[in-house]
Amino acid sequence: MVNDMPDPGWFLKVVDDSIVAARKGANGEHSRVAACGECAPILWAQGKADAAIRLEELWNEIAMTYNVDILCGYPLESLRHEEDSYTFRRICEEHSAVRG
Repeated sequence: MVNDMPDPGWFLKVVDDSIVAARKGANGEHSRVAACGECAPILWAQGKADAAIRLEELWNEIAMTYNVDILCGYPLESLRHEEDSYTFRRICEEHSAVRG
């Protein structure tokens, strides 16, 4: 984080290294890498919605670049009071599938 926002260069480097290592360890014809992110929900809970949205955007870049599955879990109770808000919609827009 730099100035309360994710640092794209650092994030992409760390995640790239992690995905490369995971792929090396994967065995099997149909093996696939998946990542589970916990940071965006933590940022959201801290009131840093812009940072959470930016992190979701960065994860989307990773998903498209590396063809990996990205999983994240926002505690539903932390979003309930935001259901009609612009910020809530922006978080949901960053996901290909939102399950509640």
